Amino acid sequence: MKLAAIILGLDIILLCLIYLLLRRRIDRFLRPDHILSELESEVDRVITELNQTTDRNINLIEDRIGKLYGLLEEGDKRILLLQKEGEKFLRSAEQTSSPLSLKIRRVEESPPGEAPFPASPVSSVPPPPASVGFRRKIREPSPPVYSRPLPVQGREQTTKEKVLQMNREGKKPDEIALGLKLSLSEVEMILSLGQ
Repeated sequence: MKLAAIILGLDIILLCLIYLLLRRRIDRFLRPDHILSELESEVDRVITELNQTTDRNINLIEDRIGKLYGLLEEGDKRILLLQKEGEKFLRSAEQTSSPLSLKIRRVEESPPGEAPFPASPVSSVPPPPASVGFRRKIREPSPPVYSRPLPVQGREQTTKEKVLQMNREGKKPDEIALGLKLSLSEVEMILSLGQ
């Protein structure tokens, strides 16, 4: 019986020690300064993550802004090149008395509301007769047609749409430039970007 009392006493002492240790740990865990330190560490982690995300987003935006500036510079260069080409074309047209320069002068001298060339329907050239000896059909050049494109009902066509429509009709770039009062390089650029 003495042994049972000793074991019971040791158990009670051990349980009291376990109770005191757990209580101390729980008190430490529930103290305001402990909770505050955990909150501070959590806030610090969140702020660090936000800063990293913000830095990454700023780098992406700066990269895209740099690309946009590059595209703007390229566009400015193309515009300058186009202006130079147009000036060269006009100077060469003024210096020569080619049929094209006469047509340009005729377009420039025409009154604003009047068409410089009479509108004519698009004429089709019949294909040459097929013969046994030819492997390729020889296409005869069609006469130039100077007709104005018809506007779409309800809205005015843009210059790009007019150029592309005239190209689909089979007109050459110099005829399109002459008909729309544009430089040849402008027409060629619109055609290259439109296709």
